[in-house]
Amino acid sequence: MKINRATAKQVVFITYSFGFPNGMASTQRARLLAKGLVENGINATLLCVKALERYPVENIEAKGVYQGVYFEYTPGVTIRPESFIKRRWLELRGLVVAIKRLITLKNRDEIYCIYLYGNEKLNMTGCIYRLIATLLRIPLLLELNEMPWSLKSKPTYWEKKISPIAGATGTIVISDFLHHWVLAESGRKSKKISILYIPTMIDPSEEEKSGTQTSENVSRVLFAGSPIYSETILFIIKAMDFVINEYPNCQLTITGCRETDPHGAWMQSEKIGLALQDNIIFAGYVPRDELLTLYKSSKALLIPLFDDLVSKARFPIKIGEYLLSSRPVVTTNVGEVTKYFKNNENAFICEPGDPKAFAELILAALKNPDRANEIGQMGRSVAMQNFNYSIWGKELAQFVKTIR
Repeated sequence: MKINRATAKQVVFITYSFGFPNGMASTQRARLLAKGLVENGINATLLCVKALERYPVENIEAKGVYQGVYFEYTPGVTIRPESFIKRRWLELRGLVVAIKRLITLKNRDEIYCIYLYGNEKLNMTGCIYRLIATLLRIPLLLELNEMPWSLKSKPTYWEKKISPIAGATGTIVISDFLHHWVLAESGRKSKKISILYIPTMIDPSEEEKSGTQTSENVSRVLFAGSPIYSETILFIIKAMDFVINEYPNCQLTITGCRETDPHGAWMQSEKIGLALQDNIIFAGYVPRDELLTLYKSSKALLIPLFDDLVSKARFPIKIGEYLLSSRPVVTTNVGEVTKYFKNNENAFICEPGDPKAFAELILAALKNPDRANEIGQMGRSVAMQNFNYSIWGKELAQFVKTIR
């Protein structure tokens, strides 16, 4: 779709915790939100205000257009420098360039709103862009897809004082839990705020990127996710103890962590000394087309959630991607899962916190592949009916035109 940037209003996405156009879950959600806007007649610009890429570098171009979405790394480069001083300099440059872009669009009356990502933690960068939106009198949308910082068990002084919805004109929430929380928080702060629910999303066209399902001697089950979810990974490893007793050739593949990512260093040390270490593969960061193919060649796709506020607030973006592959999803009865799925119908589901019960679901998928295939197909139908980004792109396009 050709974009006329000289006349059309747009939504400007501000990101500082992930890259574009390639990346993990947050990148994919931002891509689908922006792509949905473009397809509904609203231009979308995505500004990466920090240079985040580590070697091996996946995002090389500092600016360009991807699927109709203009993106730009405002520091001028994508690669994160080793030097502390250079990083601070690039952050300052990124801030100045982003402010100039926003002022220009505001003066030309070519901006609907700023769409701010990275709101799960209180930090200086997020506060700066909230302040900029206020000073420029540009409506501010907040992406809320994780537990708000004010709900932490031990919030800091500033996390208690500063509301997660500070400066917001509207919020995009990924779960009913967050919808109810925003309503309560806006009432507590006596602040009128617009809310739009957009769940996890899928892009059916991505099926073209993946290979066909393959038949392998190894019974692979897979977890794809950031290494910051250490509790989730350790839970899955405990469950695999039970699985390996019955299926010694079952292989757990864990993707999502670059070797150069400091957050993932603990995983390699955790693997050492485990009795099932030969059955676990830490595949690291996998290019997207390869990852989608891995989904299709796995016997089950794992995403346990827990009986806590963190899991109740989330609706993992990976669930949608899993479902699109037509492979059975193994999860737990928490949050949005209870809204869309039923055990042994469109997913394998157990109560949270019990690794043995979770293992039994994995074994059920391995022991009865025909039934697992049926459940995978039903799960895909749920995704196509409820999570197709084109549905939510229309909702978002209407929403941004109304916020003030």
